[in-house]
Amino acid sequence: MIQENSFDTIVSISTPAGSAHRGIVRLSGEKAISIASKVFKPDSGKSLRESANFTALPGTANIPQVGPVSAVLFLYRAPTSYTREDVVELHTFGSPALLGAILHRFTSLGARLAQAGEFTKRAFLSGRIDLAKAESVAALISAQNSSEMRSAALALSGGLSEKIQKVSHSIRDSLALLESAIDFSDQNIDYISREEIALKLKEALKNLQPLRSSALPHLSGVRVAICGAPNVGKSSLFNLLVGRKRALTSPLPGTTRDTVSESVKIGAVEFLLLDCAGDAESLLPVERFAAAQMKKFVQNADIALFVADSSKKLTSRERGLFNQISCKKIFVQNKIDLPRSPRFSPPKAPPFTAGVTKRSVTVKTSCIASAGIPELKSALLSLVQSGAIERSHSAIAATSRQREIVENALKSIRKAQRSLSEGRSEELIALDLRDALSRLSEITGESVTESILDAIFSRFCIGK
Repeated sequence: MIQENSFDTIVSISTPAGSAHRGIVRLSGEKAISIASKVFKPDSGKSLRESANFTALPGTANIPQVGPVSAVLFLYRAPTSYTREDVVELHTFGSPALLGAILHRFTSLGARLAQAGEFTKRAFLSGRIDLAKAESVAALISAQNSSEMRSAALALSGGLSEKIQKVSHSIRDSLALLESAIDFSDQNIDYISREEIALKLKEALKNLQPLRSSALPHLSGVRVAICGAPNVGKSSLFNLLVGRKRALTSPLPGTTRDTVSESVKIGAVEFLLLDCAGDAESLLPVERFAAAQMKKFVQNADIALFVADSSKKLTSRERGLFNQISCKKIFVQNKIDLPRSPRFSPPKAPPFTAGVTKRSVTVKTSCIASAGIPELKSALLSLVQSGAIERSHSAIAATSRQREIVENALKSIRKAQRSLSEGRSEELIALDLRDALSRLSEITGESVTESILDAIFSRFCIGK
């Protein structure tokens, strides 16, 4: 565990910038209570030193050049606080000028301005939370919708840490068996069952694989896969939603052979748009591979935009693909600038039930005329805001750092599996398993460098 050199008292405004009904200034450290005592006087007449832990104390904060201000002070004593240090929160009117004056007063009495994420970093360094939970604090604060909020809350409650610990336990059991065999390698006794180790490694992989989404780019946001047959206008629709020419378009079918991704914000929600290759029967291996990849992306998406050309008859293959989509889906009837085919008819299955409205949604668009795009954005936004999107628990490992660690740990476990099946030495198998164990410890913070910690906590808000 990394030890912090300085445990001086830190202070920060812990509420968002701007005017509000209430503002909070937070202190943490050895001198937090004594500094607060010079500013705040409880209505009860008791000193803060005499006040009980976990109490809310109405009173008055006396600020130079401002005067007495009504406030409530919340007191959390070490080691039961969030940081395991003495913590004081002063709640008062959310005037930026007032909060700034209080902050200046506390720093003049010996507190230091907190760095980004320093309160949570102290909680981690003191052992209050592990690193996975610390990162989930930032994820919870920046959650764009209810599903991301639930995913972050699950990680904060220990969901990710428990999964990592379960995998680590399987690896440690395997290592214990291997090291016993190494210790007694000079004796003609079989101390281990390779079948038993194989089962433990299979269990470790089973528990670890859901923690990453290997088919998806390592970007955040509600995942929206734009899918359908070739040449129905998927890439043109993608470009209009993004607001620039990001994907290659052509009147010839099969232009998109790989998946193009881009983040876009609609309202207050961040979306990750995925322009998928068209689904069609083909003799070309590259097109068959692209179609298979498209189905993987759709399978892991939160929303599917199924695009169809309204100037042509909807094929049985298109209907089959539409009905196979298990996530929430919007049927996009594209190319309405062209004469509609008399044989065109949308799929009979309702695209989705949008929250409490219980309506099936079909959006009509024309990429040539840029028609229907506002309606499509509105449909996406309402689907998320209605709470209809249920992100899978595989999204619990939300950060790119965690995904990379999981991916590398999986590679090491698979290498150990291959060595085991090929009858290689216990030393070689153990080497790969130690590597996997070491990597997983970087998620919980048991093994992590100061530079990684600085990079993680620098992304936090000031005051968190």
